[in-house]
This record gives sequence, structure tokens and C-alpha cells, in this order.
Amino acid sequence: MIINNKFQIDASQILFFARSIDDNNPLYVDVEYAKKKGYKNIIAPLTFIETHQQFDPNYKLRPNPDKQWPGTPRKKAEKISSNEKNVKKMSSRKGTGLHAEQHYEYHSLIYAGDIIRWEKGENKSWQREGKKGGKLIFTENIIHFIIKKMYLL
Repeated sequence: MIINNKFQIDASQILFFARSIDDNNPLYVDVEYAKKKGYKNIIAPLTFIETHQQFDPNYKLRPNPDKQWPGTPRKKAEKISSNEKNVKKMSSRKGTGLHAEQHYEYHSLIYAGDIIRWEKGENKSWQREGKKGGKLIFTENIIHFIIKKMYLL
């Protein structure tokens, strides 16, 4: 469930994510096992937090039946939508993008039942000259996640 910039995590989401990364850790699926190990509920894998993007209706890679998927082959010129024009404009820029790093700092585990809210932090951007010429543009995007604990004790 999403309300603006937050969503509640349920056990099935954790299960599906764990399966997608091929991680069979019972802490992600078995409540009784998790409780025996000292946890209050099943926990989410550390990179699970990235699924927040699928709950953002404006996320550019979230499938939307009203918009053409960015990777869809181009249609004839007379049927180009504004979204396709944006994709064409983006792909006509010189150079490419590279996702170089992700860094996570956790102050708490994520449990099934928690509500996650996110806030965008201050983004930073800087440039450097490439060794073989050309300009390298770096962008740092920061997102803060706030967890509201919703499990029963």
C-alpha cells in the first residue's frame, strides 16, 4: 500500500524479493525461525529498500499502461507521443550513464509490517575532464528512509 511517499511492507513482498535475488535465508520467510533467532518478525534483505521505487507512481521505470515503456521499439514518426520524444531526446545525448555505487547506512532492520517513508536529500553534481578528453558529469542522489515500526509485541 502506498500513500504519497510511503508504503507498508508485507511478508509476501519480502518473500518475492528474496526469491528474486536467490536468497533462501529462512529469516526472510519463516516467522517462527526469525523469532527463535531473536527477531520480532521476518526481516527484509538489506537491498530490499530499493523496491520503494516501485511504489512511486512517478518512477520512470515503473510500468504504466498509459505510457510507452522506455525500451519499446520506436513507432512510426507520425505516432510519436510526448513520452517517446523525451526518450528520443535522452537517447540522442552524447555519452552514456554508469551506475557506479550505492551506499547504505542502516540504523534499524526492516521487518514485515513496517511502514517506510522516504525523503529525497540534497543531490550533488560535479564535473571533471576525462583522461581521453570529454566531460565526466557525476551526480549523487541521496534518499533518507524513515521506518515506522508496526509489528505486535
